[in-house]
Amino acid sequence: MKKSILLAARLGLAAAAVLICAGCDEPEDYNKNNGSDDLNTFLGVVNGKFPNTPSGVTVTNISARGVTVRWSPASKAEEYYVYREESASDGYYDYCGTERYQYDNSYKVGSTRSTSYSDTGLTSGASYCYTVTAVNKYGETPRSRAYKVTTTATPQSPEGITATAKSSDSVVISWSRVSDAKSYNVYRSTAVYGAYAPYAHVGKTTLRSYTDTGLNPSTTYYYKVSASNEAGESELSYYVSCTTPKYHEYGTLPDGRDGKTYKTVEIGNQTWMAENLNYTVDGSWCYDNKESNCKTYGRLYQWAAAMDIDASYNGIPWYEGSDINHKGVCPTGWHLPSRREWGDLAKTAGGTGDYGDYGTAGEALKAISGWYSVGTNEFGFSALPGGKRQTYPQFFDAGTGGGGYWWSATENNGYYSAYIRVIKDYNDYLGEESFSDNSSKHNGLSVRCIKNE
Repeated sequence: MKKSILLAARLGLAAAAVLICAGCDEPEDYNKNNGSDDLNTFLGVVNGKFPNTPSGVTVTNISARGVTVRWSPASKAEEYYVYREESASDGYYDYCGTERYQYDNSYKVGSTRSTSYSDTGLTSGASYCYTVTAVNKYGETPRSRAYKVTTTATPQSPEGITATAKSSDSVVISWSRVSDAKSYNVYRSTAVYGAYAPYAHVGKTTLRSYTDTGLNPSTTYYYKVSASNEAGESELSYYVSCTTPKYHEYGTLPDGRDGKTYKTVEIGNQTWMAENLNYTVDGSWCYDNKESNCKTYGRLYQWAAAMDIDASYNGIPWYEGSDINHKGVCPTGWHLPSRREWGDLAKTAGGTGDYGDYGTAGEALKAISGWYSVGTNEFGFSALPGGKRQTYPQFFDAGTGGGGYWWSATENNGYYSAYIRVIKDYNDYLGEESFSDNSSKHNGLSVRCIKNE
């Protein structure tokens, strides 16, 4: 009906009588549609005093329960009506804001003299369409273009959950970002399904990781994570598990040569450094020539540098020497381990064979972080993948996915090689090599010192 009135105004008074009720199905419909108001509208259009339809409708401040509708000022408007309709679709076509849908399924939710309106009491995760009209004493304009909006929904459950032991009493839980999440909740249990130990809330964070502390050593914990926003909290994620390592009493080894101090640990009847040596001598390097790698992995030494003998012995046999209690580059009272001493360590840690180079010693000696396939660090040895220095590529195999390589003081009765020990990321054993390219005395490998008996 409103469109008929506006068209009549444009065609002139002569057409008014015909078009004022062009939208009526029956004669009496004119009175049902407030003919006096329609005539007032007609006169307002003719006199140029009827308001313009609002434009620039947008929706801001979208939350779970409310939104703010905004629009540009309309000429000659005294106030505005705001209409809301729930978005409708038949699966192929969205009827939001269409004439077919809006007049039957929308209703006025408010009026205002400003160019914004806050609509509250909405349903989270629901879609709505908003239209606005301008009003003055001459009538109300047709609806503006519709603006569709969906209120904030409860977020999805987090995915990509991981749990990694940081120490014997702490675990780091991480997850992937969840869209629309404002914070995350971490839950812990000591039973996989929580039937006998329900998942308890242990922390809340806005980050994508959380460190759970105050735990017990050698204990398996199960974790779930949820995401939250103003709409509510998601379902809990699938669980992940993590076992804290055994607690270890570490000693200290001050190195008076450069002031560094190293952790030490007793394993069986041996006392080992619990980290790689980082003492600078000729024939040694930081991985990738970066000092930060020396702080993490220690230095990489050629065999002669590790033995503290002339560099020419990297290419010729050292017949006059002995691998028993050979100090080499180690601090006073400590020495470079022999092949036999490495074998004793491996067998104590679960290795099998004459020198313990089979079995699961590698898993037991690996650190609980720094590897893709982390170890249990059952003995506190804390082995890391420090990589090696070789001919090409010059630096190789450090970090996750890589391996750790350590010298022994024992040559392989040849010109170019010595016995070495190797732990690879995806292997569980502490391997031994002596004929491979890895064992060339020209390579740069890590050093672990063992205490003199």
